[in-house]
Amino acid sequence: MEIIIRDDRFVIERAEEFAEFCREAFREHLENNVRMGPCFMTAEKMREWARGRVVFCAYDGDKLLGFSLLEINENANPKSAYVKLTVISSEMQGKGIGSELNSSMEKYCTRGGGGHVFLPRIQVQNSREIFIG
Repeated sequence: MEIIIRDDRFVIERAEEFAEFCREAFREHLENNVRMGPCFMTAEKMREWARGRVVFCAYDGDKLLGFSLLEINENANPKSAYVKLTVISSEMQGKGIGSELNSSMEKYCTRGGGGHVFLPRIQVQNSREIFIG
């Protein structure tokens, strides 16, 4: 597995593909009457969510296994980064892909040393905040 970091244009240009990935990954939730935003992801909403964010994609060869959208707030004190969305393909859930994405985001945010990471309790949508020192 390889984690590749991209800018927002990567997802914006492939919005329908990423939206379909979300819908497929959350299909079981919808079938079990658990209605979460990614169940209803459209290309337009995907472009909106990706705009201005750093994208972390987990791949096995050419196959997308999962991705995260990281929003960096340079104006906060301390500087912070917020995980807007993480989606893992349904067949790869529970296999450490999300942990690898989180680790990559932490390294990205704390590059240059001196940073720390704050991971609050898991929220309904697995939100995390990473603080850059």
